Amino acid sequence: MKHLQRISFLIALITVFGCDDNNNKDHGNPPPAASPLTQKVSPAEMQGLWHSEGNTDLIEVTGESVLKYAVSSVHCLLIDDTALADFVEETPHFLTNSQRQRFATDPDLDRFAIHAYFFDRIDERPSACVDGITEETDDALANFNVFWNTFNEQYAFFELRDINWQQQYDDNLAAIEKVADDEELFGILASMIEAFGNDGHVSLAHDDDASAGTDSDLFVRVLEKFAQTYTQQELLDDFNRQTEYGDFDEYRDVRLDLFVSERFQEWLGIIASYMVDGELKSAANDQIAWGLMEDNVGYLFVNSMDEFIDLDEAEAAIEDGTLDEDTVAEQLFTALNEALDKMLADLAGTDAMIIDIRLNGGGADALSLEIAGRFFDQRRLAFRKKARKGDGYNEEVEIYQKPTVAKPYTKPIYLLTSGETASAAEIFAITMRNLPYVTLVGETTEGILSDILELTLPNGWELGLSNEVYTAADGEVFESIGIAPAISALFLDPDYVANQQDAAIEAVLQDL
Repeated sequence: MKHLQRISFLIALITVFGCDDNNNKDHGNPPPAASPLTQKVSPAEMQGLWHSEGNTDLIEVTGESVLKYAVSSVHCLLIDDTALADFVEETPHFLTNSQRQRFATDPDLDRFAIHAYFFDRIDERPSACVDGITEETDDALANFNVFWNTFNEQYAFFELRDINWQQQYDDNLAAIEKVADDEELFGILASMIEAFGNDGHVSLAHDDDASAGTDSDLFVRVLEKFAQTYTQQELLDDFNRQTEYGDFDEYRDVRLDLFVSERFQEWLGIIASYMVDGELKSAANDQIAWGLMEDNVGYLFVNSMDEFIDLDEAEAAIEDGTLDEDTVAEQLFTALNEALDKMLADLAGTDAMIIDIRLNGGGADALSLEIAGRFFDQRRLAFRKKARKGDGYNEEVEIYQKPTVAKPYTKPIYLLTSGETASAAEIFAITMRNLPYVTLVGETTEGILSDILELTLPNGWELGLSNEVYTAADGEVFESIGIAPAISALFLDPDYVANQQDAAIEAVLQDL
């Protein structure tokens, strides 16, 4: 799952509006059904050391325990200790060769997996597990080395984003050796992350502090509009007249959130004005909304690729034992599919459809593909993906998409995108652009398609980075550059907003 970590236009826009239940098991290339080479792994056969492809995980199965380590060339940190029985039950694996030297996860048993993940048997521990950092530590130099080496060995886009990572090491080593406290260390590492520019999948976090990629163009435009509407002096005067907030920066942020919310409500009113009955229906925790426009054109808004139920409530239920993760996953897919059933029932008879993902910051690829299946006319290659593996990459996986309902919608579709369209929403875009009846309209997407490789530094700080390369079916790689539309239209174009119009919708109507 892609958990997008960035400052974005969605700060104040989490809530948008106040079937067949298919898992589409044809996404990737899982091991075939039971055969002599794909037998379920027994606990006895799992004993030993296993290293994951395209990841930092080292798994050691010993006796009745499964130990999981995060490994780089300089560290080998124990991050999980699970009972073997629980591991086998929760994460079924299948052997893929007769020598019992490799096993794979079964994507059919994981709602969020779109392909299998492989683990290869190794005969001995990596040298870092003998000579490297193997225990938790707050030592600044130790954490700096793990931070730098993890990126150096796992990040997939140094060349694409023109980053001299060795120079970052050389420039910051002296300062690291003089670090006095955690705050100073965090500041240095956060400044190094700035080198990754707009890669919103790169992050460093501890407690309440976090650092991530740069703001999107859309959010910058909103900030500029805010500055034009309220001068610094006006905000200071307002701050001095109120008593609720004692910190000016906090007060300014609250005013900014309110400003963003007001701009969104204004835009929402404009969208509603295009509907025949002046309103939109919504479902799936208000993340899916739809309506009928003039000229028999359908409109579908998808706000996220994962919040189709209340995720905060779901997480709390998992923590207190009321629900398990599989049940929550099932609830997400069920809520999404029920919403899509209702939407298609209402809009199946339209002559064309607009799908709006301009505010969609991502979520889970599997949920993106679940939506895409409602619009596919036949099985097609959706995209390819591979993960950074040392000096190269693991074996590239082909992901296919097929129709997931008996009567998919295959009339002309206009997919609206913006600079806020990111992560799993971009996976939806590169999947949908394979269809000959789909046209992209709007702005270039953010360009952060990779899954987030989530890691923990020896001091407990959480690190995220991009280590997977997604390649569109036609061979294009859109990481960093984003997916460009066929028809350009600025989101929240001030000239159109002033006339109570949406530039992208107007462009679609003109094209039709």
